[in-house]
Amino acid sequence: MAPVLSVVVAVYNVEKYVSATLKSFDQQSVDQELIEYVFVDDGSSDNSGEIVQKWVSRHSNARLIVQENAGAGAARKAALEVISGSWVTVVDPDDILDSEYFTSILDFIDRDIDSVADMLVTKVLVLNDATGRAFDTHPLRYRFNKGSRLVSLIEEPTCIQLGATAVLRTDRLRKHSLTYDTRIEPTFEDAHLLGRYLATTDDPIVGIVSGAKYYYRKRFDQSSLVQTSWSDKSRYSTVLELGYLDMLNSVKRELGVVPEWAQNVVLYDLVWYFKEETQQHSKTAWISGALRDGFLELLMSIFDQIDVETIEKFSVNPMWWSMRQVMLGFFKRTYATGNRVVQWGADRKDGSNQYCVLSFGAEPDVEVFVDGVKIEPTSDNYTVHSFFGVPMMVERNFRVGLPGQVNVFVDGQQGVIERAVTKVDAPKQNSSRGGLAPKLEEYSRTDRALHFIGERKLSSRSTLDKLQQFSKKASYINSKLHLEKLALSDTSGRVLARTASRVLTKATNKTREQRALSKAASMVAQAKSVSVRSKYRDAWVILDRPLRADDNGEHFYRYLKGNRPEINSYFLLDRKSPDWERLEHEGFRLVEYGSDESILLLLNAKFRMSSDAIAEVMYPINRKLYNLSGSKFIFLQHGVTKDDLSRWINPKRLDGMVCATVGEHSSIVGRNSPYTLKSNQALLTGFPRFDRLHELVEERKSPADLLLFMPTWRQYLRDELEASSDPTAKSSIFNLSEFGQNWLELLNSQELKELAARYNKKVGFIAHPAFADLIAFLDIPNHVEILDPSVLGFQNLLVRAAVFVTDYSSVAFDAANIGTPVVYFQFDPETMFGGGHNFRRGYFDYERDGFGPVCPAAIDAVTAIGKSLDSNADSEMRIYQRRVAEAFPHADTKNSERLADAILRL
Repeated sequence: MAPVLSVVVAVYNVEKYVSATLKSFDQQSVDQELIEYVFVDDGSSDNSGEIVQKWVSRHSNARLIVQENAGAGAARKAALEVISGSWVTVVDPDDILDSEYFTSILDFIDRDIDSVADMLVTKVLVLNDATGRAFDTHPLRYRFNKGSRLVSLIEEPTCIQLGATAVLRTDRLRKHSLTYDTRIEPTFEDAHLLGRYLATTDDPIVGIVSGAKYYYRKRFDQSSLVQTSWSDKSRYSTVLELGYLDMLNSVKRELGVVPEWAQNVVLYDLVWYFKEETQQHSKTAWISGALRDGFLELLMSIFDQIDVETIEKFSVNPMWWSMRQVMLGFFKRTYATGNRVVQWGADRKDGSNQYCVLSFGAEPDVEVFVDGVKIEPTSDNYTVHSFFGVPMMVERNFRVGLPGQVNVFVDGQQGVIERAVTKVDAPKQNSSRGGLAPKLEEYSRTDRALHFIGERKLSSRSTLDKLQQFSKKASYINSKLHLEKLALSDTSGRVLARTASRVLTKATNKTREQRALSKAASMVAQAKSVSVRSKYRDAWVILDRPLRADDNGEHFYRYLKGNRPEINSYFLLDRKSPDWERLEHEGFRLVEYGSDESILLLLNAKFRMSSDAIAEVMYPINRKLYNLSGSKFIFLQHGVTKDDLSRWINPKRLDGMVCATVGEHSSIVGRNSPYTLKSNQALLTGFPRFDRLHELVEERKSPADLLLFMPTWRQYLRDELEASSDPTAKSSIFNLSEFGQNWLELLNSQELKELAARYNKKVGFIAHPAFADLIAFLDIPNHVEILDPSVLGFQNLLVRAAVFVTDYSSVAFDAANIGTPVVYFQFDPETMFGGGHNFRRGYFDYERDGFGPVCPAAIDAVTAIGKSLDSNADSEMRIYQRRVAEAFPHADTKNSERLADAILRL
């Protein structure tokens, strides 16, 4: 019997996963004679090939091809040359198939009585590699909402397919000499083939096989080809040129036009680039120079073939309003003037409204008129939307606070005011095209299928009879347990134990939620009582972090406590904090973080403020249970914002943000700002902790005696260290890293030791908490003292510094503010600003704006330290002193005073 379906599996270094895939093949409820398996070992260097070979040797309908490593496309191409099935599909060797997968496909083929389907697609569920549980979260899941059907891509162009789970006609591939382009890697080789395949007909018909469930494994270690591909240069060149662009050109040559479905395929994939760019720790941040320029040129060429209407209504892979406007304005040049005027919603009752002007080139001149009279709008602020390091759109937002007829002129021309459309309708699903028979029972191939239950083979009819004895819920639970067992290669006992534990936890959590809701209602009522209101009315609630103080929050509260008794201020802190006893002894009005008292306090607060802006400090009580919209949140900051943190800050609801330097303030609310904060929300007051620093300098009785070293940390190194539990192994990882080698070279420098002795200075090192426990295992010389700020006090150490040496730490601003020389030891700027850490280059350029010399090597840093200590080199240091003076508008002890006044003005 000739196989109906050929299954292609490209295998490369998947020994950890491939056995589960093979087991899912074994457990298929289909007559295996109808299936052909073709494996290609693409030069695996692990045991993948051996595992597959053993499986193939036991199956007469399987074969294995071995080749040198050439990529997934090349492996699949080799398989296509030898397949013999009428249809062909691809399965990745780390994924899992539902036991009815092939049965559902073959059943659909039988039900397609007129054989009109050009391609079949199956349902992809995302398999959590850590838990073995699957979730229906794939962006294209909407296609299956109406069950199995036949869809015309002309009538429903959003019903697209990109991945390898498609099922294609073998004769169509061979008739048109279609195969994989082996040059396309690391992604899109599948979609490139599918696009050209579908273009062989004017009206491609897709069969939606809703019963065929494909479990796509999302690897916990982020090691899959898709997950690691962002660091591959080819994803920014080859994939665009030979993948997206060539697919669009090929379709156009075949059909004379680029149909909407083909545009959607490419746009779907492109949106992931833009989404990745919006992340603070983005995997696309590293591209620059010629690679970035070429990438943008290719993007322009690709967008030339994507219609404006396609972008406007695209919703298959949802994107933000501003992202869509960038595509329309920057890449499509949709607007003749290069500008748009947008009104946000309908006029308010008082006639006021929010407007914005979007510009995609030079900043335009904007004039606003109400009833023919020119006015100055309120709340005027700018946000620059940048992607891939290029400013692409400027959004100028302003409010018109007067009723009347509003006209906006842009560069002298009256703009057409349009209403902002932020919601795009979900894709419309059509009914089946027709020709799909009801589910067949008597004559379909599935009726002759064999079901494997343990060691016993039963007919499908017998299996169906048995399955009818169980409820749907039991069947659902059983399939979930089976999947988890397969995905984790675990025993039934352990899977059942975990499931029981989850069920118990879920029940417990539900009970807790009900209790929490009941308590919340009681606490809200209590918060409105006269006694509580009189105590906490209009309170200022201040904290740094739940378990730590000693930052801007603590210093600001101390000022309010001693100087502003009329302000009803409280300090929030976990009672387990090592700072609790100290602050309690000092007389701080402490409220325990997470306590009932904190709930009553926060529900009556006027301001919340913290030196951090993570959820646990912005919302110290459960925001699902308690509404904190009656108070404003002020971000006191932990350090001066010198890098671009807009992707982290913009989604947060900040009502104010403290700034310390002119450049920082301008970067947040200036005309070239990527931030969405308004001009009145950036408070250029200086940091409260600077007050105490200046006081400590004035109180210092002896000269500064420390050469203080304090490096920042590295994201990639943290991940590597967390993956190891052995201290010795961690030490080896640290010592062999670029970070460890460079800093240990500097600390072990004989020149540094002699320099410290010559100027009678001690060498002090502050270790980041992430590797503090490794200090005993590191080669740090005896003359270097390891300093613990939590014991000695960070500010006490800083005022002892004769020179402060760091790489990228914002503490350099604290040092500069009190006149301490700074040296930057930067041996890896490309890594730090190229996705290796959560840094993105902002306004601050270390060479142009830094408060000291930038040194790429340890010996350079030692030389710079020497010059900082040498009074004869004072003329060389003046440039840095001038930069400090220009950066800080305030270098005094009135920072807290200015901040309190600024908050009151809010």
